[in-house]
Amino acid sequence: MPYYPAGYEYSDSDDSYYCWDGTNSSPSKYQMDALHKSPNELMQEILLSSLHSNNLEAFKEKLDRDSKLGFNIDEKIDWNWNLLYHACSSGRSQFVEYLINERGACVDLTADSMTPLMVTCSADAKSEEILKIVKLLVNKGASIRISNTFGETALMLASKKGYANVVKYLISLNDSFDAIDNEGKNALFHAIDGQHVDTAKILIENGINLNVINRYGCDARNYALNENLIEIYGLFPPQEYKYQVPGSFLSYNRFEDIIPLKKNLKKNEVPPYFPDIVNLLNGMGLDSFTTKFAQAGISLEEFLTISDEKMKEIGFEFPFERNSIKLGLYNFHKEQWAVNSLYVPNFMEEMSLLDVMMILANILRQIVIIKSQIIYIKQLGSKYDLGDSYKYFNLEYMSELQNNIRQLEKKFKAMNSMSKPLLITKAEKKVKRRYGTLMRAVIIATTSIIFVSAIMASKRIF
Repeated sequence: MPYYPAGYEYSDSDDSYYCWDGTNSSPSKYQMDALHKSPNELMQEILLSSLHSNNLEAFKEKLDRDSKLGFNIDEKIDWNWNLLYHACSSGRSQFVEYLINERGACVDLTADSMTPLMVTCSADAKSEEILKIVKLLVNKGASIRISNTFGETALMLASKKGYANVVKYLISLNDSFDAIDNEGKNALFHAIDGQHVDTAKILIENGINLNVINRYGCDARNYALNENLIEIYGLFPPQEYKYQVPGSFLSYNRFEDIIPLKKNLKKNEVPPYFPDIVNLLNGMGLDSFTTKFAQAGISLEEFLTISDEKMKEIGFEFPFERNSIKLGLYNFHKEQWAVNSLYVPNFMEEMSLLDVMMILANILRQIVIIKSQIIYIKQLGSKYDLGDSYKYFNLEYMSELQNNIRQLEKKFKAMNSMSKPLLITKAEKKVKRRYGTLMRAVIIATTSIIFVSAIMASKRIF
């Protein structure tokens, strides 16, 4: 008596492939295997055989019979895949349509982190069949943004296989170009991996991000060049000029930088006290923002009082960038300016002309900081209704500032009473004394004018 799976009869022509009556010729390898398999396993194998042989009618007939016996359409069979996975992997669009439209197969199940859509996009089949299946799955609600264990999306897998029509269709669905896999690669990298020129062209023309850097520090342009794919490399638009911060912006190298006098700066001229901006950004942990401030030619005073609108104009598009700068400036301004910020020489100290100029330069810079703090407080008060506490804080701050200025004036008056000259030169003693007295007078006069101007400016501001 031959062995048949439950529900099958002698009239089923395909059964001889699996069944042996135990009488005539020796059983085949498959017939021997069938003797050790359950009826359910044999049903699954017959279904897969019909699918791979592209016999849709036989597939439907056997599936109808198996369904009556309790077969679940989403049941995982070979390779931990269900029938829909196998149909997608084989590129059988008619089978996929039958399974999801008439049998209600689920389109968003996952097996080994792969969805039916991902399996389709990575299958080896005709591009037209793949596109039909992708559309069937998407129309039934398959997600295009799910990624597998390696971070690869359906768009990446289709790009690697070179299915240009599928890539174009997925792009039309507003698929995210910004998605990257675990290697830091977007879909364009995958098109380059597969050496697919047409696919790479579609991605570039539709605006994929060309500045994505993979985990090895390489962008797509150089990735194509490293792989010697000249045709793909030629698809990239000409590289835009990337601004590099001049070395002169990073430290004080010239007298003009220490005491900036120019109002109309030429291109690549150092903005007033820009090296201090570099140091402040470094302290805020925002070193990467230096380039934008340098390119915009922002001075220290502009930086310390910068507004949200100005930051947008410079190129800080995202709120988190602007908020990071605001927080850093708030922490800077909340510290009270102190007279100790200025260096005052002691009674016995010998000074050269360069020393005197450095002292004057520091005075000028501190005045810029004081003025910026006053403007910052005014901006803060006009933006937020701080009430009486704000007015009290302003009065207290201005009172403290004026006390610091008075202390500084006393120190410079004491300097003026020194009998020893501040400047040491090779000239005669008489000349040294006269010149030293002159330089002390210059320091005192300059400081007095600057601080009086600061006080007057603060009164105008408030």
